[in-house]
Amino acid sequence: MRCLVQEYLESCRGDYRFKDASAAIIAMTIMSPPEEQWRMLLEAVRQARDEQDLRHIAVVPIEGLLGRHGPEYIDRVETRAAADPRFARVILDVQRYMMTDEVWARVQVLQAQVRGF
Repeated sequence: MRCLVQEYLESCRGDYRFKDASAAIIAMTIMSPPEEQWRMLLEAVRQARDEQDLRHIAVVPIEGLLGRHGPEYIDRVETRAAADPRFARVILDVQRYMMTDEVWARVQVLQAQVRGF
């Protein structure tokens, strides 16, 4: 998983040698069990080296997880955001995607909290 996440982030940085990694990670966030998606998300935040990387993590991994499994994972997202400033930063760029009204409302509360820091 580490290498796949690294390749995804490299592809997001414009290194097109890894364009297939980007497709693989998108498939992984759609087709993998949600627990695997969660672990990949945490690894991606750990490996992110700058704001641009964190924005890319918001767009694919976290929006995909919350869009498909939000009711089961929003508590974890809230807990992690409260404990990890880098993870909290990712929340700022999250868009609604396929989230339920309840999950999206909770994401918006998190975004307001992060902006208030």
